[in-house]
Amino acid sequence: MSSTIKVDEIQTAVGGTTILDTKREFDAWRLSANFTTGDSIITGWERADGDDASVCPVPVGTGLTEESGVFSFPVTGYYRIDATILLNSTIQNFQFTTTAKVSNDNGSNYINYVTGMIGNTDADDYQESCSMKFFINVKNTSGSSATKFNFTAADNTSGETVLGDTDMNLTYFTCQRLAPAQ
Repeated sequence: MSSTIKVDEIQTAVGGTTILDTKREFDAWRLSANFTTGDSIITGWERADGDDASVCPVPVGTGLTEESGVFSFPVTGYYRIDATILLNSTIQNFQFTTTAKVSNDNGSNYINYVTGMIGNTDADDYQESCSMKFFINVKNTSGSSATKFNFTAADNTSGETVLGDTDMNLTYFTCQRLAPAQ
């Protein structure tokens, strides 16, 4: 006969420091269609479905929640986000950017946290991807101090598009919980 011990967290004797944290979270989102609205939060995100979901079924754990392009975290922790943004421009523009913005007051105010950019020196059809890798220390997931984030297209004018697709990852990101909140 075997014994089983099920534990979510082990703390020090005074309960202050977590020694073992088994809360696993991993999620992946992609832009499901092209996004062309300038200077606004990028909307139209989805989790992979169909054949994509069989390759990498997500979420592991509860997963992020999304509302109108704003993402919320399921549990506190130290998260790593890896994003690839595929941009297309048919006009000359030296600064077509996408910015990851983070709020620690439930979305009332955001700071510009990481920016990816492409520049097009002529008016030909031009595609380029930019990568963003960043960490967010999520101390609260609810209430007035909840942490949230979004991606915003800026300097996006007519002829510029953030590319999305329902069958493959063009613009996408992954989110992984690495450790307890610091």
